[in-house]
Amino acid sequence: MEREVVVGTRGSKLSVIQTEQAVEKIRRHFPEVKFRIQTIKTEGDKKPDTPLGDFAGDGIFTKEIEKALLSERIDIAVHSLKDLPTKIHPKLTIGAILEREDARDVLISHGNLKLDELPKGATVGTESPRRIAQLLAYRKDIRIAPLRGNVDTRIGKLDNGEYDAIVIAAAGVIRLGLAERITQYLPVELLIPAPGQGALAIETRAGESELNLMLSEADHHKTRIEVTEERSFLSSLGGGCVVPIAAYASSNRNAANISGMVGDELGRRIIRDEISTSTDEFSGSGKRLAGRLLVCGAYKILEGEMLYTPLLKRKVLLTSQENLAEKLSHEFRELGAEPIMMPSLKVTPVSDFSGLDQAISLIGQYDWAVFTSANGVRFVLDRMIGRGTGLSALKRLKVAAVGPATAKSLSEYGITVSYVPRNYLTAEIAKGIGDVEGKKMILLRSNISDSELPRALEEKGAKVTQVDAYMTLPSDLGTNHAAEALRSRTLSYVVFTSASSVLGTMNIMKGDKGALGGAKVVCIGPKTAKAAEDNGVHVDIVAEEHTAEGIIKAILIDDIGGF
Repeated sequence: MEREVVVGTRGSKLSVIQTEQAVEKIRRHFPEVKFRIQTIKTEGDKKPDTPLGDFAGDGIFTKEIEKALLSERIDIAVHSLKDLPTKIHPKLTIGAILEREDARDVLISHGNLKLDELPKGATVGTESPRRIAQLLAYRKDIRIAPLRGNVDTRIGKLDNGEYDAIVIAAAGVIRLGLAERITQYLPVELLIPAPGQGALAIETRAGESELNLMLSEADHHKTRIEVTEERSFLSSLGGGCVVPIAAYASSNRNAANISGMVGDELGRRIIRDEISTSTDEFSGSGKRLAGRLLVCGAYKILEGEMLYTPLLKRKVLLTSQENLAEKLSHEFRELGAEPIMMPSLKVTPVSDFSGLDQAISLIGQYDWAVFTSANGVRFVLDRMIGRGTGLSALKRLKVAAVGPATAKSLSEYGITVSYVPRNYLTAEIAKGIGDVEGKKMILLRSNISDSELPRALEEKGAKVTQVDAYMTLPSDLGTNHAAEALRSRTLSYVVFTSASSVLGTMNIMKGDKGALGGAKVVCIGPKTAKAAEDNGVHVDIVAEEHTAEGIIKAILIDDIGGF
């Protein structure tokens, strides 16, 4: 190649050194090629005192350099890979990823004190949300102070006494020849690095076949495999540099591992996991790990950032009772989906309160009270309070709740729950509740509840009284929007949360199972799934956790592709 190659980079001392190192690696294979380094000021460089979180969008250290590539003012660009967004311009490509330097973060401190040795209240400098979250999760007693600037500037602020310690990337310190300043290399088990940290990426135009062929000679295969999974993890979560997300992958000839983290900015909640596999089966591990963290609750953290919209443009038909449909609607909307409410059922007070009032007046005579839904809790306890009975008699009983939502509702009234089954299955409820022979039990439930649970408890020797606490009736809120979605076959998912919601939906659709089109049918549990199958509806997904959150997790797993 008889031409001069213009190499774009940021103007900091570290960026220039990194670029010189990258050029040297290419020159080893092509000694005849001339390289000229051109520095470019990025948005992040122009505002060195602006907090990272105040910048809009990604690429604050790369956008201007990529513009120079697209306009052909430069031929290639050298970036710290962790600064490069996971989605780059379609006319650009990463021609080479160089062998990674140490990916860990390091602590530099006064008196060479390690992290565990810093005094209570010590001031630690960093502005990385990822570092802040993990540091505070490990040591809540330290004080985090903002720290921006190049490596020399940061170390200078430490030396001037502005901080007791600072945390920065090992790679930059090493490349600047300042490794002797490092007090402690922070282990990945304590502080997972940023995706791509320590690696350099060489970007060029996708159509430049000769340049890309040249760059491929400098590509480090092992590093590319590892950072590809780290960036896939980040991309699957929709995060950027302002969200506490971390990932680190390592591999050898036989085995590979990736660990990942999502946390809130104050370290109050850190969700971590890892995947270990053979190197041959490592591809896709980043995406699978992201899915595992999501179902462990990471989506709850990320949705608040308005960055995570994995269900974007998915239309989800919600057929549950009105109040549950509203809750699910809010959750799906936060995740980018378009929820369509077609509640097939509604709950109302009983038409005749005599039976419920009599049960309330005699409730102290029972050994157990069993609530089969949060609706039952609300209707019964509000009635007790409204009649002036109070809840003291109920508090003296053993109380069973058939699921976590019901238990949570009871706890909000100050009622201690003695038993919550792991799954809402009649056999499991009856088995797990223990010895109830001769015990008086009152079941407070809907008017359409089936007889399976009371029959199972009676078979164990319990004396069961059933009381209608509220009415479940067909809903008249099936909307034109829902009808149009059914007709147009544009639904992604149809959600059933109870056997009665299946029957109610079939009633609204006048038994036309084909009206569901190609949508996947999601059921809250096996009992609901059986009702759907009994009505000729094919079930695609059954939630492992029989709750509203379990439904969301099941759909996230399906949408990501399984893990």
